[in-house]
Amino acid sequence: IPSIVEGFQKKYPDSGITFHFAQHMNSDLLTELKAGRIDLAFCVTADSDVECAKIGEQALYAVVPNGHRLAGYESVSVRDLANEKMVLLHKSSGLRATVEELFSDEGVPLHIAYETQECNSALQFVSIGGCVTVMPKVPAMQLQPVTAIPISDRRTYRSVFLAWRKSGTLPPGLAVWLPNIIYLFIAVYLYRKAPK
Repeated sequence: IPSIVEGFQKKYPDSGITFHFAQHMNSDLLTELKAGRIDLAFCVTADSDVECAKIGEQALYAVVPNGHRLAGYESVSVRDLANEKMVLLHKSSGLRATVEELFSDEGVPLHIAYETQECNSALQFVSIGGCVTVMPKVPAMQLQPVTAIPISDRRTYRSVFLAWRKSGTLPPGLAVWLPNIIYLFIAVYLYRKAPK
């Protein structure tokens, strides 16, 4: 996100838009957005009470401690995780709902050992052994002794949306520049996804 914001500010230096960031669970972000306390939110679920534009997808990975029986696999299925103790994000997390749906669709029960508020904490639980998790790649994975393994099942990603309040409630500057912001986020996502 910082590089995208920097790119927007370079491309539109006179937009009059300033960015202030807050990090919350998906449901909390939507609550803040609907209440008018924030203008835009990055969410992983669309909500009919706000406008949403899909700006990308994040692949999901099984994350296991280095040395785990699955750590050497090129990919795993949800069924490979069937008997594993899991650390998942709190129920108010959009990622939690995505993981629960993924396991449910495959008929695999979840064995939840721990719940955390964010991905970095989940990685710390995985790194000490005894549990695994499912999440998108995050920078903190490079700092922990964990292995991220692609999941081979059919739906192994989560969508990312940019959300804003319905028409007429945006600050004037943002209303004018919103199409450019959406375009920029989609362009950066497609660039990063393109084969190198």
